[in-house]
Amino acid sequence: IAYLAGAIPRFPSSAELKNDLAGAYIESGHDLVQAGKYPEAQKAFRAALAIPPENAGVQTSALVGLGDCLSRAGNNIEAIKYLQQAVSRDPKNAYPLRVLGAVYIDLKRYDEAIASFQNAIAIEPAVASYALLGESYRLKEKYDLAEESMRDALRLGPTNYDVYVMLARVYFDNQKYPPALENLQKAIALDPKLEYAYYLMARTYAKLSDFPRAIENQNILLKISPTADNYHGLAALYRLNKDNAAALEALRKSIAIDP
Repeated sequence: IAYLAGAIPRFPSSAELKNDLAGAYIESGHDLVQAGKYPEAQKAFRAALAIPPENAGVQTSALVGLGDCLSRAGNNIEAIKYLQQAVSRDPKNAYPLRVLGAVYIDLKRYDEAIASFQNAIAIEPAVASYALLGESYRLKEKYDLAEESMRDALRLGPTNYDVYVMLARVYFDNQKYPPALENLQKAIALDPKLEYAYYLMARTYAKLSDFPRAIENQNILLKISPTADNYHGLAALYRLNKDNAAALEALRKSIAIDP
């Protein structure tokens, strides 16, 4: 969910703002978030908020940065407080609404997520907002609305492979496996190393009882990401294909990676 909300926008790097102390703290906060140093990042964003802003954009950037940081650190409730402040401070900015909606998804507060994404779309229609709206509908098992939102996203971004995978997941959950495969193939055509697409492709072929193709896609996934979990998934597919010797070998490889 977070990657679709989008990377936190960097503070504008004009000559004036480069010298701005609040901007420097915000930049530092983003760098610390990327490094996974959330307590230090929170301090940087709070330091930015403590400085009287030269413009509303600086304050909004700090609030969204702090909210995103808190969410990544697992403190979604406090994150919502700061993101709501960002929305109130800059009500014509779609980005804080989108980040807020992503936090609501994490909390399984899907109706509030839907409202946030709809408000963001009303301000600025964007691929991420439509895709996250579709994801919210999928999680509520409103598959027709989810498909509609994903297709709106693809109309704006027809080469966005993540959205093709998300649309495939809508079809998969709704037990519509052929269109799920069709969209996964489109995603892979755009990015041949898209791990989750191969993972879902293998699961989809397994649902269709086409175990040889499921195994083929799981093996492609393993070439990209040879993890213990992926070998364990391969073993499960071999068992379904009644190839116990191959299943045992895959399990051995899984155990060798993660005893």
